[in-house]
Amino acid sequence: MATQRWWIHPALWGFYIVIVLEFLFMISPFALHFYSGYGPVLNAMLASPLTAWLTRFFLPHFSLTDSPILNELKSLGFLLVGAGALLFLLSAIQLYGAKLLRCGAVTRGLYRFVRHPQYLALTLLGLGVTLIWPRFLVLVTFVTMVFLYYALARHEERACVERFGEGYREYQQRTGMVMPRLLWQRTIGGGQRTIGWKRGALFYAATLATTVAGAFALQSHSLSR
Repeated sequence: MATQRWWIHPALWGFYIVIVLEFLFMISPFALHFYSGYGPVLNAMLASPLTAWLTRFFLPHFSLTDSPILNELKSLGFLLVGAGALLFLLSAIQLYGAKLLRCGAVTRGLYRFVRHPQYLALTLLGLGVTLIWPRFLVLVTFVTMVFLYYALARHEERACVERFGEGYREYQQRTGMVMPRLLWQRTIGGGQRTIGWKRGALFYAATLATTVAGAFALQSHSLSR
């Protein structure tokens, strides 16, 4: 099983690097170097009407509207980036500290409330970057990254069940996967329900299509303001 999904970790980091670099190259003193490598990719997308839309922005970019909500979305993005980075740091310290001390499965601290606070943190950070640099390409990458995080979390939990047995199953029963259990039950329907790869792919396609359609509607609304 593990050998069949070796690509998940590299794919996640690849998507994440695309999201972060899309924003970082604009604020970095080395922006020219980032753009010299990234610019040709955008130019290649612009060459085809099938992909040209990916280079566009779906929220106001370097402009203001008469909508306070639209104008504050970038500020919200910075807050999410900060919160995500802090949460990731705290969860990483707890997780790798436990590994160094050989404490077994980590079920306390942040892990008392959610089983994967590090993935929640990276999702918040990715959403923040998407609001700061709201290109369709970044949005598509973000949605894809979230689904890959879910697949990776499921893969890791199967390994934990094999290693820690019934104790980990009980831990799964009393915690949510990436949100506190009450929220996880309301949004996902419980912590143990899984879906196959085919149904998961269909769900991903439907979610991506709905998200992109919503972004186009938001783009139209933003331009009207």
